[in-house]
Amino acid sequence: MHDAVHNAMVANGINREVNAKRLIIKTMLIGDEQVALEQLKCIVEQYEELEVLKAFADSEKVLQKISKIKPDLVFLDISIPGSNGFMTAEKIKNIAPSTEIVFVTAYDDYAIRAFEINAMDYILKPVTKSRIDKTIKRAINFFPPAGNGKKKKISQEKNPV
Repeated sequence: MHDAVHNAMVANGINREVNAKRLIIKTMLIGDEQVALEQLKCIVEQYEELEVLKAFADSEKVLQKISKIKPDLVFLDISIPGSNGFMTAEKIKNIAPSTEIVFVTAYDDYAIRAFEINAMDYILKPVTKSRIDKTIKRAINFFPPAGNGKKKKISQEKNPV
């Protein structure tokens, strides 16, 4: 990794090593637009804590791979060929319940529904490095360092209306 990128990540609290064990978050990307998917992949690959296992533009291929790969984190577009992001997220959670979902979409009207299914985050397109920084920082704080084996729970306050 280039020193400038590493220093920027450390300054933003993005570098986390514990007991010389590196945190590796196995990541998959699923989107409907190849250009946007490649852009997201280029940004996400800048983080040494994330390992991008696969990028898919087709939800059916994804579901075939999820049980084998068992990713920790999936960046998922709501609009994907052959399905929609919410149906795909539910199928992913059925196959690999510990996988966390980050929705990446051009539509802000689905945010509430995304959090109702316990999405880790919701990112609006166009994706920016600064916005991804926030998501990655959240993921790093959520997932345990290598060898720990326990995920932290994100507390949710419930305020009856």
